[in-house]
Amino acid sequence: MTEIWALLKRSPSDLTRVQQVSRGWRRLATGTPQLWTSPYITESTDADLLSLRLGRANPLPLSVEIDYRRSVNSLSIQGWVITREQIEHFTSLLEVLRSHSARWQSFTVFGPFYVAVLLRRCFDDHTLSIPMLTHISLDLVTTNFEQATGGPPEINSVFQHAPPILAIHTRGYQHFWGNFPFHSLTAITLGRFSPENTLDWNTFAGAASYSTNLLSLAFVGEIPSIAPHHNTSDTLFVLELPELTSLSLTHITSGHLRHLLQHLKVPGLRSLALMLADEDDMFLSFLQAVPAHFPRLETLAMEMLAMDEVAQLALGTFFTPLFHLTTLRLNFDSIPLVLWQALITPANRTDFMPSLREVDFVDVPVHSVQEFVGLRATAGHHIDVVSLHYSSHFPYTPLPPSSTTWLQDNTQAFFISDGDRNISIWM
Repeated sequence: MTEIWALLKRSPSDLTRVQQVSRGWRRLATGTPQLWTSPYITESTDADLLSLRLGRANPLPLSVEIDYRRSVNSLSIQGWVITREQIEHFTSLLEVLRSHSARWQSFTVFGPFYVAVLLRRCFDDHTLSIPMLTHISLDLVTTNFEQATGGPPEINSVFQHAPPILAIHTRGYQHFWGNFPFHSLTAITLGRFSPENTLDWNTFAGAASYSTNLLSLAFVGEIPSIAPHHNTSDTLFVLELPELTSLSLTHITSGHLRHLLQHLKVPGLRSLALMLADEDDMFLSFLQAVPAHFPRLETLAMEMLAMDEVAQLALGTFFTPLFHLTTLRLNFDSIPLVLWQALITPANRTDFMPSLREVDFVDVPVHSVQEFVGLRATAGHHIDVVSLHYSSHFPYTPLPPSSTTWLQDNTQAFFISDGDRNISIWM
């Protein structure tokens, strides 16, 4: 039943129909609080029905999700005009949520900035009780409304009386980092900003530096840089995060990499994930600097769309100094032959990634992986876990019985998937 609810939570009418399947289903649904702990709120949500469902979740913590993304499209057509009915309806939903705020555990908002305006109007009276809140996610899009009303509001004061917040995700909302009240974060995800809302590095670094227990940091699309209104000669802060163990860079350009090498110090980093938007000499320079900048790296995940042969050869030499690497994940949208050879050639050396125990590859022939595992075994370094994934560009070719037997004998766990279909799993 929990799995059914998770699939249907974005469709209230379907949830209603499921409860009508039988008397037993209705009794189970209405009497199981766990099924109602993730309210999903849109422009069409009914306030009375929301109140009923939140009551059914009592006394469990709530993961609140407000999704007004569909209104972004209408705003782009209608300009910044928002009807009184829209405001009154959303305010009524917020009032229902407010009555259950003592049980909020996570609070997620998707939509245009006017949602933030109404959040502040409804909640910003310094009496909001949110003793359980640990996660905040704001994914906001600029529209003509903000340009016509002088820009989006700061809503940090809404959350000032929360307990220590552990995780924050923001996209497009630089005002969140100005008067920053959160000093106990363990995770930050920073998404893409619009040209009208640029977060400068010093503002972000100044806020993040208070989170001395930060363990995970993710940049999606860009990193904070110098805002247009700042003098480019201003000194940029160096952000030191000694406890950080995980760094994720998604759709990052080489210019962003250069900035990070100069202004982010994370000596204790254990996990690095790279999904890069382009490839050039700066990317290779960054990779060559990885062993020195992140000497304790244990997990590396990389994905790129294209690489030339020079880059592939250079990347092959990059893996050798990663002495502590235990897990390697590569997705190059079909790993090029040159790069694969760069991995295979030194694979039988005892000094080549000696700690590597788990690999995860996309679109690599099984016989090639078998060769790699065999060479590592020859060097005395056994690969314990192998995961292979195949896309429509590179369909899976079934293993011959001899290969299946060999891989079972030489690995502790082996996973193969073709799209959404698991083909072979043993442990």
